[in-house]
Amino acid sequence: MSGPKDSHLTIRLPGPLSEALDAEADRRGVARSQVVREAVATYVAAPLSARRAIVPPITAAQLAERWHDLPHLSAHDAELFAVDVACAREDAPPRVPEWE
Repeated sequence: MSGPKDSHLTIRLPGPLSEALDAEADRRGVARSQVVREAVATYVAAPLSARRAIVPPITAAQLAERWHDLPHLSAHDAELFAVDVACAREDAPPRVPEWE
């Protein structure tokens, strides 16, 4: 019996991020894919609070500027997402106000 196979992933990166990836791979003398694998592994292994610090919140104006470049869910995917959110809310512990 064989182990799990590696999966293949294709992503699109903004130009500046792609250039930064190239620079990091060149600096370390490794393939771009290795840098990406390590970055994903580090990000996924980090606690949620640390991940939130990596991706800072944006303002509504910044979101409006980026909106056309963002992926949009199909109606079916949006419905599945809404179900997931509802389930997560039900499973979440009750929120305690900070002043209590």
